[in-house]
Amino acid sequence: MRPTFSNVFLQEIKKDLKTASGIILTQDVEAGNKPGMVVACGPDCTQVKPGDTAYVNWKEAIPVTVDGTMGVLVPETAILGVK
Repeated sequence: MRPTFSNVFLQEIKKDLKTASGIILTQDVEAGNKPGMVVACGPDCTQVKPGDTAYVNWKEAIPVTVDGTMGVLVPETAILGVK
C-alpha cells in the first residue's frame, strides 16, 4: 500500500499485557495514546519514515487490511511523537 498525501499506514505494536508478577492487564489499562510502527508514508510526509515507532492519537485511525495485514491509516498530524 502506498498512502496518499500526508497519510501514514501504521501497525499497532502489541505489548505484553501481563505484569512481571503475573497480573493480566485489560485493554482499558492500555487506553489512550500508544505506539505504532510506521509501515508506509505518503509523499507529503515530512516528520516520519517507514520503520519509525510513532505515538499516535488512535481515535483518528481508520482501520484497514492490506494483503492480509491489519493496520490503520492516520493523517501525519495524528502522530504525536516519534521514537
